Amino acid sequence: MKQDIDEMSAIQRYPIGWRYPRTNPLDLRVFHYAKAGALLASGWGAFSVTPQLVGFSAIALAAEQGAYQLTITVGAADGVLGDGVIGADELEGGYIVIFTPAPQQAIQRMIVSNTAQAIPGGVGGPMTVTLDRPLSQDIGILNFHAECMANPYANVQTGTFQYSAVVGVPTVPATLAEPFHWEQTWGPCWVTPTGVNEGLGDANREVCFVGNGSINDRENAAVPVHGSEKNQYAGFVINNLLGDGVGAPFIFLKIAP
Repeated sequence: MKQDIDEMSAIQRYPIGWRYPRTNPLDLRVFHYAKAGALLASGWGAFSVTPQLVGFSAIALAAEQGAYQLTITVGAADGVLGDGVIGADELEGGYIVIFTPAPQQAIQRMIVSNTAQAIPGGVGGPMTVTLDRPLSQDIGILNFHAECMANPYANVQTGTFQYSAVVGVPTVPATLAEPFHWEQTWGPCWVTPTGVNEGLGDANREVCFVGNGSINDRENAAVPVHGSEKNQYAGFVINNLLGDGVGAPFIFLKIAP
């Protein structure tokens, strides 16, 4: 491996989001390659903090079935700063949903690359995205629209982000100087607990992420100080200590298999 799971790097060595190759068939864990947008705290859930970059947008140019490219109209309030500006390949590894008339309703693809949309003044404009698979039908200008999101592993941060989702648990405290690292997304894992109830009691095994990236048992996460019972599901406590004590606890993380 060019970069092991316990290493961080100033140089990008794999595509963002790349799944770590499993070399031991007995290992239940999964890791994905990520880029830190700030200093990370290992042992806490890391959030994908980039908002959806393209809202409900018109199709700028019609495209035929089988095409790998589609040109859409970026809105004046789209982009990470809400100024209608999106850089070249800023959506690489992200996803697009193309809304179509019935009966198809929607076509979903991964974004391989995108052209820059950098008209100043917050007016938006045309942007061409290259798709991982060809279009399954003709795409017209009327009654067709699209929305786009960036790669969820392109800007991960630890901290308090109430309006973002946790996409993994960093294996190392990556920095802005060495931002490229691995995030565990599946399997036996330790995540900083908020309380003392994770796995404690009769069948109290489900845990969820709260707003600061720690975990709490589902029941106590409903307490207002932690947020809501609708917090993001993190997984379940695997084992208790002898005598039913909480232990670490080790959880079976369930984000991305």
